[in-house]
Amino acid sequence: MEDDREVTHNNLGSDDELRLVHKEFKVKNKEMKAVHRELNKKFDGLTKQVNEGKVDEDFTDFRVYQLYAMAKKTAMSKNELENFKEELKSFQQRITKHETLKEMVMQSKEYFDKEVDDGKYPKKHTDLVNKANHYEHVVKKHHNELYHRVDSMIFKHTEL
Repeated sequence: MEDDREVTHNNLGSDDELRLVHKEFKVKNKEMKAVHRELNKKFDGLTKQVNEGKVDEDFTDFRVYQLYAMAKKTAMSKNELENFKEELKSFQQRITKHETLKEMVMQSKEYFDKEVDDGKYPKKHTDLVNKANHYEHVVKKHHNELYHRVDSMIFKHTEL
């Protein structure tokens, strides 16, 4: 019987202890996110170094460069290739906008983390998060569409 009481007893501690643990968690979480962002920046830098000299001046994002390199392997006419290149420039602008939105979300979150204890962020922040998530979906969808379009052209070209 005594063992049952120990199991049902709440051993979480006092409210002060819980607040302290919660603050420590938030600090560690922020540190981890900062390390993650730094690793992503370093990875992007390494990717650019590896591809230095390969990347077209028009394209700074490696995904866009890959699509352009794939398109050059197809049987597209010069005019079609130029049109596709313009479409890729537009796609790169979407990627840039998405990256800007992600950075704005991070800045907003860091700002509001100081003021928000209950995890409820203001509508302005949640709207920004929703917009960034929407753009992430748009970028992924557009990348997949472009990739499959070029990939099918390569497949047709190799079939001949």
